[in-house]
Amino acid sequence: MSKEFKMFPAAYELAKEVHKNQKRWDNKTPYMFHIDGVIANVKDIAPLTEDLDVLLTVAALHDAHEDHRDVSFEYIEGVLRTSYRDWE
Repeated sequence: MSKEFKMFPAAYELAKEVHKNQKRWDNKTPYMFHIDGVIANVKDIAPLTEDLDVLLTVAALHDAHEDHRDVSFEYIEGVLRTSYRDWE
């Protein structure tokens, strides 16, 4: 995919950090396998539009606050704003 993304790379790195010690229901599989699966599904069904960056960002972070209440929405917004600003 040749499209450049503004927020998704930062969102993915944040997801990796947030879920780094988390496992799936089997207590063996890294939780990022789930996140990667959601991202792959979004890539498969979403057209290459300007909104794809947003869709992939949401896919990467969809469990961040739910699973880790210490990761606030304000913190996530700050990471994404910085990423977006640095990209421009």
